[in-house]
Amino acid sequence: MATSLKYFLEISDIDKNYLPSKKILSIGSNIIGTNYIPKNIAKKLNIDEKFSNNEIKKIRKAKKNNDLTSYYKTNKELLNYIVKNMGYESYEDADINEFADNYLNLNDENLPNNLKNKKFGVIFESGTSNYATNILNAYKNISNLCTVGTKVISVSEPNTFNRYPLKPSPNFTIDYFAKNGFKVNKSQIIDNNIQGSKVADLNIHIQYKERYLTQYFNFGYFIKHILYQILNNFFWHKENSYIEAKSYHLINNNNFKNYLKKYPNKKIFEILRKFFKKIFNIFYGKFNKTGRCELFFVFEKIKDIEPSIKNCSHSSLFYNFENKK
Repeated sequence: MATSLKYFLEISDIDKNYLPSKKILSIGSNIIGTNYIPKNIAKKLNIDEKFSNNEIKKIRKAKKNNDLTSYYKTNKELLNYIVKNMGYESYEDADINEFADNYLNLNDENLPNNLKNKKFGVIFESGTSNYATNILNAYKNISNLCTVGTKVISVSEPNTFNRYPLKPSPNFTIDYFAKNGFKVNKSQIIDNNIQGSKVADLNIHIQYKERYLTQYFNFGYFIKHILYQILNNFFWHKENSYIEAKSYHLINNNNFKNYLKKYPNKKIFEILRKFFKKIFNIFYGKFNKTGRCELFFVFEKIKDIEPSIKNCSHSSLFYNFENKK
């Protein structure tokens, strides 16, 4: 998972005097989600452009060398440098790995003792909750990390298909937080460019069941999105192996390798793909996929109540609306 520059641009505009704390907590040990920080963004964040980009190079090198200690350490030092230069006190993360500042398994029923008495002004939630098998416990734990005034900044992926993330609908996420003591400060579709530009407001539609993602786009962004889909299909990495769904029940103890099958290797296509990918890399780099969109939320806690699914709508908003009619 990655923490994009959008998070830091968002917190740069927050009035810190109204936060319950100037500490920031990331749900998950997330890496900084960019290959470089442009001069204009570095200036807005009040950080040194050259120093920050040199640190990003160190992070990438550590990952390439599989040096996990340096990878997490350098990343956390950089993120602390960024937030402290913006006037915040600290940046911490919470995860199940040995490098995290705080232990947190989002699937658990309750928060661990080490987090129960801590106060945070901002929570970064970059889609980590979507990877928890029990997403209701994940949302509950995130809610319980907040006190009145805490802001939760969340980005999630609406495009990918057949990955592990549960990807709840935006209506569900909004309904859960709004019914459990939060208000919605922002609900948007944003571009996956380096600054996370707003594409459209993400509103709640209740009269029609089908509301396709592309219906939110203006014509210009729709063309960008089509270009992204074309490049994604032809030039991005392709899976070289798979597991048949019919064999999945035979897998025990995560022993996936015994059931892997290979796709046919098309060498000529791979050579052409790598060649054209370099040409289009300016539009479609690893951390800047123009035309790929994401869902962006900012929730703010306004009531101190015990979070529960019982507080939420007991069916989809569409069916609630239909039944009440």
